[in-house]
Amino acid sequence: MLAGLLVIACPTDDSTEDTGLKAGFYVGDTLTDVSAETGDNLIAKSLTWLSTKAAAAGAYTIVVGEDITTPAGFQINPATVNSQDNVTITLKSAKAARTVKLSEKGSHLLAVGAYPDAEYENRGYPYYSFTKFNSDAQKNITVKLENIILKGINPETDSGETNNAQLVWVGFKGTLNIEDKAQITGNYMQMGTGTSREAWGAGVLIFGGSVVMNGGSIDGNTAHTAHDSASAFGGGIASCDNSGSSFVMNGGEISNNTVRATGGQTSRGGGIFWLGGKLKITGGSVVNNNASAATGEARGGGYSEWTAPGLFEITGGKFKDNSASTSNTRAIDGMLFRDAILLDGRVDFQEPIWLDPGATIQIGSNFAPVTQIKVNFAPANGATNTHTDGGAFKDKQMFAWAQDADGNPVSTAALPVDKFTLNKWYYFTNGSDATTKYNGDITEVVIDATGKIVVK
Repeated sequence: MLAGLLVIACPTDDSTEDTGLKAGFYVGDTLTDVSAETGDNLIAKSLTWLSTKAAAAGAYTIVVGEDITTPAGFQINPATVNSQDNVTITLKSAKAARTVKLSEKGSHLLAVGAYPDAEYENRGYPYYSFTKFNSDAQKNITVKLENIILKGINPETDSGETNNAQLVWVGFKGTLNIEDKAQITGNYMQMGTGTSREAWGAGVLIFGGSVVMNGGSIDGNTAHTAHDSASAFGGGIASCDNSGSSFVMNGGEISNNTVRATGGQTSRGGGIFWLGGKLKITGGSVVNNNASAATGEARGGGYSEWTAPGLFEITGGKFKDNSASTSNTRAIDGMLFRDAILLDGRVDFQEPIWLDPGATIQIGSNFAPVTQIKVNFAPANGATNTHTDGGAFKDKQMFAWAQDADGNPVSTAALPVDKFTLNKWYYFTNGSDATTKYNGDITEVVIDATGKIVVK
């Protein structure tokens, strides 16, 4: 390792108490000269160095001392890290947060992890341009973002231009850690003009990889499709792998993102859309996101999910001012759940929880909401009936909405205690009232601080 050598792109005053580092490339704690490497900027030169010299379990830091503009972005895959496993790369600014800006459409600004050798359905990007790696060649790669701004292409700042790719893509065996003062912002992903491709995850798309958000923000991104037969999913962040993806949000903010469908199809998840895998929120906030559609459904201004993505654990965090709009009657703001949700800890829902038929809620032993939580019941996907359902919790146990083949209520005693089923149009209470059927609308359902549901 070389120490004390000159490096490229060093501003005069780049020391700061925030990082304690000067601009440059670090191998462990050692400043290393990469000025002779191929590349137009410090990040590109550092990645060129890593492609032949990275070591297994190596830790590397790229400290940016000036703003960078790049036309094609940066792919960090097994070839980038010399085919070594468990490599960690930290990208941060030397002082005030620097901006790394994508200047030309058709590319991610940052791609972490491997794309598999098998062909997968196109999720709003021409993946054939990726180098594919079979399972033996895939390596664990972690990229950490600290005090850095990743900025996409936006018509408001780029003379009307839009992008046709996600700003950040996280693939198989790739992990992205979003830390304090990191920002993923300003990417307007527009698909569907002349093609039926959908738009997925304008800010971040998880395709079999993992994202851990401890701070920072994913904000001001838009996933937009204009095709009559295509939908849009996840303005801020989305998964498009059924089981391998993972997103854990411990802090930070997902805000001011939009998902748009200006053809006749659906928009889902202004802030977050989840197809499948592990999803957990312990802190942070999901606020001021929007789902909009011209004539189709707008489902979940803050969050929406696919039919059965698995258990979503929410043990903290704030959810507020997420909206939805469409000329269709089916605009669902807030957070929309179609599968299982566990509520625990000090959660702060300042907007409704929406449950689709088939959704379940479990209440944890430490459930202590900041305010009572309003529960709305969404009509079945594609239905136009606006009848409102209701339900009940008592003693932190879930009660059930269910019916037999003849439409008669089913007692909760016949259902497993750890999972219950919601079917539309029926509301049941416990004990001797288990067969009570409500034919009229229930105006309001809220979960109070004790875990009970109050029905009005």
